[in-house]
Amino acid sequence: MYVSVLCLAGRAFVWGFNLVKPFMTKHTLSKISIHGFDESKWKPAFRETLPEESIPRRYGGTAELTHLYDMIYDGAIKKIMASNNNNEQ
Repeated sequence: MYVSVLCLAGRAFVWGFNLVKPFMTKHTLSKISIHGFDESKWKPAFRETLPEESIPRRYGGTAELTHLYDMIYDGAIKKIMASNNNNEQ
C-alpha cells in the first residue's frame, strides 16, 4: 500500500487540501498524512513510513541526498560539454 507523508505543509496547502478532501474516498484519505511545522508530529510519521536510510539527514535520517541540479550537471550537461569540446578540436 502506498502512503504519502507531507511535512512542512503551509496553511494554503492545507486549506486547498481541505477543499478537495470531500471528493476523495476514505481509502485514499487513509493513505495521506499531512503535517505542519511541528517536528514532534511529522518525524514519527516519517519513521513509521520510511526506512531511516531514505530520510534526509536534515530531517533526522541518514540519507545523503544530491540536488537534482548537481545530478544533471554531473551527468548529461558535462557529457554534452565534453562532446562539444571534442568536436571543436
